[in-house]
Amino acid sequence: MKEIILIPLDGSELAEAVIPFVEDCLCRLAPDVQREVILLHVLHTKDEPYPTARGRALTPSVSVEEMQSQVDHATEYLNKVGELLRNTGAKVQVKVVFGEPVEEIIKIASEVGARMIAISTHGRSGIRRWALGSVADKVLRHEKSIPVLVLKPHMEI
Repeated sequence: MKEIILIPLDGSELAEAVIPFVEDCLCRLAPDVQREVILLHVLHTKDEPYPTARGRALTPSVSVEEMQSQVDHATEYLNKVGELLRNTGAKVQVKVVFGEPVEEIIKIASEVGARMIAISTHGRSGIRRWALGSVADKVLRHEKSIPVLVLKPHMEI
């Protein structure tokens, strides 16, 4: 049997708060269960419209070099975070993609055959949550086939 857990991270300490809970879950699995964790970072670039012969198209607002730098930085970050999980005996993969976070999280969870998505909320509520949105909340509401563990960290924001 193989347990694959997807952990979306955005580089913040609040997002990383879910790691100890995943570590605990991994340690409680039977020894014969293969453990795999996918650490995911979704990079979002603003797209700017420009005119074409067929109407408007979108072009990334950052250069290819800037995009590669973002990917390299995110990959380095995920590998560093992954060391904690490797100590549990889990195989850890890192993925960095560009896109809308909610869509990419759900898409990649399905592609890799994740058995769980573990995500931390940033603890927004009320107007801030309405105005800024909540990736964790949207993943929870849109993902129907994979269990979603949502952790609200006990940290000051």
